[in-house]
Amino acid sequence: MRLLSRHSLVGGFLLLAGACGPAGPREFAVGNGADYLEPALREAVEQLKAGVAASLTDEATVASRADVLADWVDAYALAGDGVGLEGPQVRLQATLPPRGPAARRASADLDRLVREFSLRDEAGALGTLEADPFGPFEAQGLATVRQT
Repeated sequence: MRLLSRHSLVGGFLLLAGACGPAGPREFAVGNGADYLEPALREAVEQLKAGVAASLTDEATVASRADVLADWVDAYALAGDGVGLEGPQVRLQATLPPRGPAARRASADLDRLVREFSLRDEAGALGTLEADPFGPFEAQGLATVRQT
């Protein structure tokens, strides 16, 4: 077995990293009226929203629903908005669907994320957050924050 030198490993990594880079800019927009989802994904997202509203996710549907949600979360992130800590973990439920008690927990989390991203998708649904003054805030101090 031939051992590779450190230089050849670094060179191979750089070559791989360059080959796996982004293919080019994508045209997604949030907040300017243009839809950040491609039409086929928008249709799948609307079906997902309706499906979650009609019936809770279960062990039989968690993988297919997680697949659509993962694509939705990815598109949302690519458009420049934050997806929180749980957003990227949805892809795992699509590729390795949980079974038994784990499926019940994952299904409840998935339904909650669909409802959360449904709100994020509606302009003005989350209201505005105001603070006076707008910061910086001192640690262990008091401040008034209003959400409307």
